[in-house]
Amino acid sequence: AVAGRSDEAEAAARTAIETFTAAAGQEHHTISLCRAFVAMSLAQRGRVAEAEQESGAALSLALRSKTSPIDLLSHVQFIRGHVLLMQPGREREARACLEEGWKLYIGATTPEYPWHRMLMADMQELCRRTGDAAGEQEWANKKPAPFQNN
Repeated sequence: AVAGRSDEAEAAARTAIETFTAAAGQEHHTISLCRAFVAMSLAQRGRVAEAEQESGAALSLALRSKTSPIDLLSHVQFIRGHVLLMQPGREREARACLEEGWKLYIGATTPEYPWHRMLMADMQELCRRTGDAAGEQEWANKKPAPFQNN
């Protein structure tokens, strides 16, 4: 979602879902990214329960698809973690998704990349909530890691 334009972002993502579904079927990996964008848009407007459902479906589809590109998986993992972090008691699940999103691709991007900054902020918040001061400091100072296409 784009700053302050979550309604428009959600509408655009839902239109993309319809378009890709018509062209490639409902199991195409691109639909998982579109659903993740819907989830982020919903989350930014406080519709966390709906965002949780969309982000879970997005991740499930991305993991099922044998053609999901690594950067797509990274973004879907990140968004799932971001949504989970919005729910008290889901920190362990959020950490797993956020760390996977970082490892797959986002960690290789520069701090100018918005998802990079957002994931780092999420991890710092997660560490604060769980009393991990060392982890919070580590994430505050984390540097981009080389991209590894494994």
